[in-house]
Amino acid sequence: APLATRVAIIGGLNETRVGIGTIAPSSTLDITVDDIGEGSANASSTMGISLLNTSAASVLAGQFSPTLRWRGMTFDSVSKPVDFRSFVRTSNILGDGYLAFGSSVDNAAYSDGQFVLHTGGNIGIGTGTTSAPSARVHAIASSGAQLRLGYNGSNYWSSTVGSGGTLTMQGAGSGGSFVVTTDAGNSLTYTD
Repeated sequence: APLATRVAIIGGLNETRVGIGTIAPSSTLDITVDDIGEGSANASSTMGISLLNTSAASVLAGQFSPTLRWRGMTFDSVSKPVDFRSFVRTSNILGDGYLAFGSSVDNAAYSDGQFVLHTGGNIGIGTGTTSAPSARVHAIASSGAQLRLGYNGSNYWSSTVGSGGTLTMQGAGSGGSFVVTTDAGNSLTYTD
């Protein structure tokens, strides 16, 4: 199709919209692709957006992809920006890398590695970006529950591992609650 039927820039007094694959963009950036439905030969190979770093990685150094950033505003007596960003980071080990997400409030430094998806399939929550998550799901938090499994906001189990290796599992809910605690010596305490 001619370029004029696949790309459009529409500008007005208060709004500019860019369309790729459409001449009638419905949002600030509208990317429309035809023929990628279920069963289509293009379903898994067509990409709407690609952020690529095609430079060769150097010896003993990894590489970053371009960062994708989202921003919204929050209000606490004054309006403050809340940012999220994601990027891919590779290491100097063949096939090793991760997709990381981080956030920033009020233009502070980003807390990268709040959520990490490693190429080996492991997921890290709070693990940071300096090491790969070492289990299928690896959560790190120095305060509060590291894991909460729940039916709803009132009925759940929380698990916490303390700095000395103690494990506390605490149930909460309408069916009653109790606490199970272990210590480094593997003693088990049950509190009703």
